Amino acid sequence: MSRSQYNKAVEALHRVTKTSNLSYGMRKNCGIITRPPPKFSVTGESNLVAWYLLNTSEAKDSSGNDYHGTAANCTYDGDAFGFNGNNSKVDCGAVDFIGVGNVTVSMWLFPLGGIIPRVLSNGKFEIRYLPATKVLQATSDGATLLSSTGVVLAGFWTHLTVTRSADGATIIYLNGVQVASGTTGTPVAGTTNITLGHIAAGAPATFAYKGIMDDVRVYDKIFTPAECRSLYHDTIPKTSLQCDEMYGGIKVFRVYTTATQPGDGVYYCQSQHLDKDQWADTAGDEKFVPSSYAPTTTEVLNVLEYHPEGEYVRQLEVGDMLFACRMYDDESNARWFGYPAREGAHGPRIAYCKDDAGAAQTIACYLDKDAPATATEIPVYCHSAQGNSTNLNACIPRLADGDPIMVQKLKWYDTTAAAIVDRWVCTTVFQPSEDCVCT
Repeated sequence: MSRSQYNKAVEALHRVTKTSNLSYGMRKNCGIITRPPPKFSVTGESNLVAWYLLNTSEAKDSSGNDYHGTAANCTYDGDAFGFNGNNSKVDCGAVDFIGVGNVTVSMWLFPLGGIIPRVLSNGKFEIRYLPATKVLQATSDGATLLSSTGVVLAGFWTHLTVTRSADGATIIYLNGVQVASGTTGTPVAGTTNITLGHIAAGAPATFAYKGIMDDVRVYDKIFTPAECRSLYHDTIPKTSLQCDEMYGGIKVFRVYTTATQPGDGVYYCQSQHLDKDQWADTAGDEKFVPSSYAPTTTEVLNVLEYHPEGEYVRQLEVGDMLFACRMYDDESNARWFGYPAREGAHGPRIAYCKDDAGAAQTIACYLDKDAPATATEIPVYCHSAQGNSTNLNACIPRLADGDPIMVQKLKWYDTTAAAIVDRWVCTTVFQPSEDCVCT
């Protein structure tokens, strides 16, 4: 793999989709997924036993040890292998380079379902994925299982590292974070060829991995926690959005329901994707539609709304949209946080007073331009009218016809209606003092 090829891979954006025949491509309509390319490294890296970049249509071993694999019924599109959940696999040969000693296995996974798929297996040492519970399991004897506490979500790239010592002590890491530690039994030598995405026999389909796999590495040493974190961070593409212990880039969500909202800025949302048929539409049809592959609802924290010290007032309604990215909490649970993308969340806008301020707490204004014939008329509340006075005329200077003021649309709890409403407010705070001199 040349340096120029590596740089090209780093910049690539891949589209991943589930097709009707259960094969997987990377340029369909499931949204942009940034795939982590392999770290550029010299052949013969210390302790590297086998390295399957899976960046060509052949499953070559790039470690220099020539444990080349043979792919069967796998799809390939530029930089990763797709497995169909039925009869796809990569047979890495009869040499048991996992063995019974110290070993570290690392890879990137993009699971899309299955029943009890084997991600890697030699008949005894196995890494399994359980779609129903979204956990990973490891075993050294084919029977004693260690399960991850953190979850592996379908439809997202996750980095997996498993370390196993000669006495069976095993640690599982997800995205560089330890999520399980314990025994997987006394290591037993492999009884079949080492296989990716299935068991060696290739049947039953129950054991077939369904999804995408990339950059599989096997080392004959135990990686430390720091080394596992480095292995994860070193293989994230530098062109993708990154946060600490986060991978997944930006997604668009729409508030799905507020009926059972967790509160304090957390909303149940539905992932969105662009509708190509509506992209060129000028009639106002939706360009974003709910993602068919995403869960019905996901919890998303509106960062602008989070205020634990203050009295909480919900700001978003059903249909409001957020830009969000994913990171992990201290127990490796995937969490989404983001910022709203809606009219009420925009910054201040200019408005022009339609009349002189009167006795009311609001004043009629024209939005954006002082043009009665074409501008939108809005009622504007002045901050100084709350707590300082009962009307805008108590403010110095007084607002007069044609005066420009800065306004912003916010969510407000209306005590009379006992509901959250939209309210335009004046962002300039006037002092009610007779001695105030304003320019």
